[in-house]
Amino acid sequence: MNLKKKLKSTMAVILAILAISATLVSCDDKEESSSLHFGSDAGSESQVISDDKTDDDITESDEVKSETENTSDSTVSEVVSDETSNGSDENKSEAASGDHQHSFNQWTETKAPTCSENGEKTRICGCGVQETESIPSVSHTEVEDKAVEATCKETGLTAGKHCSVCNTVIVAQEKTETVSHDYKNGTCRWCGDDLYNGTIKILNIPDLKELYSSNRKVLDVSTENGAAMFDINGKRISDYYDYVQCPSEEGYCVATNIVEKPYMTTYCDMCEMDETFYKKIYYTYVLDSKGKVIYESVGERIELEGHDIEYTGEIIEDCRGGRIITTTYNKYWLGLAVNDCTLHIYDLNGKKICDLEEVVSFGSYTKDTIIICGYDGVSIYDKQFNLIIQKNVIDVFYNPEIATGVHTSYFVNGYITISNECGNNSYLISENLKTVYTLNKEYYTGLNYGTLIFSKIKENNGYSDEYYLIDVSKCKTDEDGVIIPSKNAAICSTAFKNGYISNLFGKEEKYFLVNTTDGKWGYISTNGKILKTYDDATNFRNGIAAVKEGNEIYVINENFERISSGIKGYDSVSTAGEGIFVLKNGDKTTVAVYSK
Repeated sequence: MNLKKKLKSTMAVILAILAISATLVSCDDKEESSSLHFGSDAGSESQVISDDKTDDDITESDEVKSETENTSDSTVSEVVSDETSNGSDENKSEAASGDHQHSFNQWTETKAPTCSENGEKTRICGCGVQETESIPSVSHTEVEDKAVEATCKETGLTAGKHCSVCNTVIVAQEKTETVSHDYKNGTCRWCGDDLYNGTIKILNIPDLKELYSSNRKVLDVSTENGAAMFDINGKRISDYYDYVQCPSEEGYCVATNIVEKPYMTTYCDMCEMDETFYKKIYYTYVLDSKGKVIYESVGERIELEGHDIEYTGEIIEDCRGGRIITTTYNKYWLGLAVNDCTLHIYDLNGKKICDLEEVVSFGSYTKDTIIICGYDGVSIYDKQFNLIIQKNVIDVFYNPEIATGVHTSYFVNGYITISNECGNNSYLISENLKTVYTLNKEYYTGLNYGTLIFSKIKENNGYSDEYYLIDVSKCKTDEDGVIIPSKNAAICSTAFKNGYISNLFGKEEKYFLVNTTDGKWGYISTNGKILKTYDDATNFRNGIAAVKEGNEIYVINENFERISSGIKGYDSVSTAGEGIFVLKNGDKTTVAVYSK
């Protein structure tokens, strides 16, 4: 009985369980037909609607959403599959009902940003939705490129910067030029050069009277026995002549012997006696750098010495006053003018190149041009003697009686100085001959640097005793067109006992030599600033000069650094060329040569 009851009870439970199971299966099928299915592709979601639902049954939460929702560079992806979903049953139920609010975990950097590319980070909701955002690129990782110091031998570089990641140049390094030696205790710290390894050697030239000039290859020296060429070691290499001039940088020289003969005698009414006129015969020779004669010519002139008197007889007149022009300004040609007003141009083999007529003075030359003064004015020729430009700029050249002794300097910074021994004025002329400044020779020192000159200035009671560095282009002129040097045109307020501008052979020097009011000698820049003073000093020649400090004379460079040993026992020093110096002690004259 009891057993039967238990069996019936057990069977009832089993049947109930089966009924419930059948009911659950039926519900699951129905839910599957109407639930949301999320595709496995990232960022996509799909919705399948049951056939039992009508269009009216579709609510806003049932609408199909867009594949990707991007907000502020972020990407949201819903990834739903049984294998990839990390959400709970509750999340799934909320997603199914359309009321789900995403709950993302922390951001994870999936791609690091660099200076050239953006990075990326992601985060995921429990329902499987993934959001991605871009991480902005970062700044360059700067690395300093250290400066490279320039030396006396090698160029340097300025400091710079570049990115160590992408190698982008942030601050470019720039080239710096080589610099002068850097001496410490007399030795250059870069190349080991000895500051004092230069020497001044005294040349033993017997009976020396004067050294006129030097081109660093030969010297033209006057001695008690006459003038001659000497080599750089003090050895005589030519015969003796009356005059020797060595202007050529190639070492060529011009030598002259003069033979004087009585020409005529006439009675002088003023002195009540007979007076003799002489004919002078000029024998001119061109010498090479070894002193050998390679060309010669003969010219004559009448020396009209004595009083201005009437005379009888034939006079050989020369429109230049009889001055013979002979020069070898370079190794390719020379000019000879004898008893006419024509400059005869020859090469060094004696072959005539051309004739230039009505010449007053053979001027100077630059790298590409030759300047000649004549009765037609100033003419500039090229090195083939083709006329470039000519202009009648100076009236004094038209007067044959005072046309002798016309001198020219060299074009320096666009201007040249031309002066006349017999006139009161000098002229500062531009290279194109369009600008002419007339200067009173009495008040300035004679050479120019462009329009800069050393001059006394006009004051209330006349002219100053001191000299100033002035710019003539800023000066007014008097009624005759002559420049009036004024303090308003001065480059600086400093006054000097004297001042010199060097333009030897047209080479522009860096500094001007001045004699200061306290008796010192030194150097100023083109703006008038005093740079250095000594007891005595010379002009610079190609970057070197000699100075006297105390009882010692030595050589300096353009940085005012001592570069030689010293010599004692001399009162003064002057320069006769690059590294060639004339030392004097009373009446004694000595030539010294700097070498390294």
